[in-house]
Amino acid sequence: MSKAELYNQLKKDEIMKSLAREQFLYYFLYTHKDKMDVKLGKHHYYFGDIADKLISGEVKKVLIDVPPQHGKSVFWTETFPSYFIQKNPGKSAMVTGYGKELVERFGENNRSKIQQYGEDLFGTKMSKSTSSKTNWKLDDGRTGLLSKTIDSGLNGSPGDLIIVDDPYKNMKEAIKGQKKKDIISNFESVILMRLGGDVRIVVIHTRWTEDDLIGRQLARENHDWLHIHIPLLAEEGDVLGRKPGEALFPEIGKDEVWAEGMRKQVSNKVFNSLMQGNPLADDGDVFKKEYFIYYDVEPDEFEEYYIGWDTNGKKTENGDCAVGQVWGKKNEQLFLLDQYRDRPSYTELRDEFEKMYLKYADKKPKVIVEDKQLGQGLVQRYEFDRRRDKKDRIYRDGVEMTDMDIIGVNPTGDKDVRIDESSVMYREGKVVIPRYKHFTDDFVTEVTQYPNYPTKDIPDVVAMILEIAFGEQMKKTRISIGGRDL
Repeated sequence: MSKAELYNQLKKDEIMKSLAREQFLYYFLYTHKDKMDVKLGKHHYYFGDIADKLISGEVKKVLIDVPPQHGKSVFWTETFPSYFIQKNPGKSAMVTGYGKELVERFGENNRSKIQQYGEDLFGTKMSKSTSSKTNWKLDDGRTGLLSKTIDSGLNGSPGDLIIVDDPYKNMKEAIKGQKKKDIISNFESVILMRLGGDVRIVVIHTRWTEDDLIGRQLARENHDWLHIHIPLLAEEGDVLGRKPGEALFPEIGKDEVWAEGMRKQVSNKVFNSLMQGNPLADDGDVFKKEYFIYYDVEPDEFEEYYIGWDTNGKKTENGDCAVGQVWGKKNEQLFLLDQYRDRPSYTELRDEFEKMYLKYADKKPKVIVEDKQLGQGLVQRYEFDRRRDKKDRIYRDGVEMTDMDIIGVNPTGDKDVRIDESSVMYREGKVVIPRYKHFTDDFVTEVTQYPNYPTKDIPDVVAMILEIAFGEQMKKTRISIGGRDL
């Protein structure tokens, strides 16, 4: 390199450093200049403006929903805190998320930027007395960063800037359960209590449900949050100025074709929530009526037969129903052949169970029973391995009941997540139902009105059967983002 070329390069570097001291977008670029794969989308330029307004105090409270794996964390949580505290000596930042490894990464990546670029840009150095990834200070002894999981004790933790990034590990945590309650409680009782004076706060996550952390804040009357809604595919009035249908980050290959491919892989509810940031209300919009395929004449034979039972029935007017279904598999489709739905006693349930099996015993069906409550009794009663002695075998109408191929299953994960995943199979035409049988209306009503319908036993049994009949294909409907199953 000639002296002139070297001078020009140094001049460019000094200009870049000068810009990095004044605008966060340039700081981000400067601290990632050694990473050749760093690409920016329109949303990053927009984020840069918001970050500068947070620094100046023009904006103090921000809610951001953006699709997963679109560069939100590396921009906001792994870089912005280091910039904020160097621009505001004496102030501290706190970042929080769902897990230990996540928050360690947040803390370490901010620390490394100060170690590598801090002295050159702002004359800042790390304190030698604090070396933790998650709790460190600059050499002034006051300015620093604390990185903790959202379900840990946040009381007493400092923070002039607070960033909440990915508080939920997966859909189950966001939908219901104690974890959801703990996250909401920690946010409202600890983090929101800090919002006096000059504190800035940024909440970033993909949307999961109307009642997630962002949804809760937006539902409050007269809230003062700046809400930045950035869907994968642009909608009318897009904040970035994109045309409707335009993809968010084609610079990394996630263009419109990629987005449509993703839409086909996941349920309508998952795509609208995570990718579009529009969580569907519990209004029955998961299973659309156009997904249903009907048959008028039942095929003569099937390659395989399945009988599935959810026996979680309660002998009360408003209790869950016990549901039994018979399905035939042919040409990669499942045909619903029969259905029982009621709230029986155990004796009544056993009679209906045997009646359904006897009707199809010659077809050698696989019998799948949810191995809980009343179902445990059925599995133990008919499972051949537990009744090897001939005298213990059970016969009905000349049929050996203990010879049935019965499988006791304990479905993993949350029921709503399983049912949501199964909607992809309906959409792909795998589920075929009779047009005129007596149970058709019950089936269509409960499935299409899920999850708003009082019970969800019918779609749950279907999900269980689909898992057995199309195991490998069902696995492909699940997407994993950042190591987290959705």
